[in-house]
Amino acid sequence: MCIRDRFLMMSLFSTFCGLIYNDFAGLNFNFFQTCYTPKWNPQTGHYNVSKTESCVYPLGIDPFWKYSTKQLQFDNSFKMKLSVIFGVLQMSAGVMMKMVNSLHFKKKYDLWFEFLPQIIFLVALFGFMDFLIFAKWMIDFTGRTARAPYI
Repeated sequence: MCIRDRFLMMSLFSTFCGLIYNDFAGLNFNFFQTCYTPKWNPQTGHYNVSKTESCVYPLGIDPFWKYSTKQLQFDNSFKMKLSVIFGVLQMSAGVMMKMVNSLHFKKKYDLWFEFLPQIIFLVALFGFMDFLIFAKWMIDFTGRTARAPYI
């Protein structure tokens, strides 16, 4: 692979991550209409925020999160989980390439004593961790926020 191809791939991946995180140099972008509407309450001195029904932000994180008191915790948690998922996918691709090389060069000992233990270890530990991350994202904890895991 040529060096210019590597730079191209790195720039495309960094652009993809910036879109997913809705972040560039620490600034949130409002590409789409936000799903939240703030209304000032003069009695409490705070904003009351209401979410538009059945609204889903199409790509990345809704930029209205920057006004939240837990914005930093949410952003860091999301970025950490997404980085773990991408890292496990990249490691899995590397281990699969090891399998393809073992089959191509007809090294059955490499297949049985290197690839197989590596893929079992990877899936048993990190694959299960990714499963837990996705399971937490898919479960609706509305009304049960005290029982929601903080993973």
